[in-house]
Amino acid sequence: MSFVRTYTAVDASDPRSTAAARLALVRQWMSSRPRELFAELRQDHPIFLTPGFVLLSRHAEVAEVLACDEVFSVQAYDERLQPLIGGFMLGAADGPVYERDSALLRLAMRRSDLPAIASMAAESAAIAVAKARPSGHIEVVRGLLQPIVAQFVGHYIGVPGPVERAMIGWARRLAHAVLCDPEGDPRVVDDALEASSEFRGYIDVLVLARRSRIAAGGSPGDDALGRLLALQAGGVRIDDRKIRDLLIGTIAAAVEPTIAVGTRAILEVVRRPEVQASARQAALTEDHAILSAIVGEALRFAPPLWTPVRVCTAPYTLARGTPHETVIRPYTRVLASTYSAGFDRARTPDADKFVVRRAPPQAPVFGHGMHMCAGRHIALVLLRAALTALLRAGVVRANAEIGHVGPFPDLLPLEFTSA
Repeated sequence: MSFVRTYTAVDASDPRSTAAARLALVRQWMSSRPRELFAELRQDHPIFLTPGFVLLSRHAEVAEVLACDEVFSVQAYDERLQPLIGGFMLGAADGPVYERDSALLRLAMRRSDLPAIASMAAESAAIAVAKARPSGHIEVVRGLLQPIVAQFVGHYIGVPGPVERAMIGWARRLAHAVLCDPEGDPRVVDDALEASSEFRGYIDVLVLARRSRIAAGGSPGDDALGRLLALQAGGVRIDDRKIRDLLIGTIAAAVEPTIAVGTRAILEVVRRPEVQASARQAALTEDHAILSAIVGEALRFAPPLWTPVRVCTAPYTLARGTPHETVIRPYTRVLASTYSAGFDRARTPDADKFVVRRAPPQAPVFGHGMHMCAGRHIALVLLRAALTALLRAGVVRANAEIGHVGPFPDLLPLEFTSA
């Protein structure tokens, strides 16, 4: 079935209903049939104009838009973020706010901590798998990935939540509104506002407790929260609200996206016996380079939670000098599919094949340009730990496809078939 033929065949007698039907069709295919949709668009319509946005499918145009922050703004995220989290770098344009937030997070979450994060994640993953192994099966979302991510947030960021379920729930509700609700469903927004209020109150109490400990001569703590408070005590001008916004924004951007893409990436590995065999051998021999390459390739095949959105702020000629050259007008929303870009044969040879040792450059799984995911290195470490623990325990196969609650994976049962 051709997407474009189906799209153009929509009844055009009423322009308003036609536009709504066509938008719904695009979103339906993006959600349920992304490989088919984007394969057709990359071939013939790489810059596809819809009534609500322009959809990009080739690597060249995706990269061009995501790298051009002076024209293609992230304001679509800022509009959603402000009522929920306040100022956070995901929705900040290039400038003092973005640079300051980025610098603060680099000081609080240091690249040099990756080995310690890897060790912590490996321990958490091993415990989760050992607990499940005697039963012969494991549920990946709640039984493996949520505990790994929750321990990272609790021990490394310093925000464990009153209970793990509450912290995961707050993060999920915020991610739904910010990343997965482009139409602004009032029910989703209200749910996120409630989560934001509860999360803010909890972190305010957490900050006060830490400050009381510092005042009594105690350590601020060697986690992201403690490091931000230490910077504050050392004279850096950062108020409690900014600390709270940075923590909530980081957690909302880290928890559910990591769990979602991790669930899908694990399924991409276990459904391919030859890939699983290579990954298991790498896990048993602690070949982290091969495992990281396999995780990266699996992520290329795993449709993400959302497609990066930008808003054009000035007339711009996209793909200038090519047969697909298109003028993008101000206020146009642009969806740059990093997922589709990963299958562009002009950039990725043998794009339809799962290549275990695929050489760089890798697909833009974590975005491109200034707003590339700041936590991508951590996400890869957490997912590598999850996959390693699974495969060391034995050959794994899926009992079913991924189950969903709203936009998020909520269930992926696997079974161990050998020791």
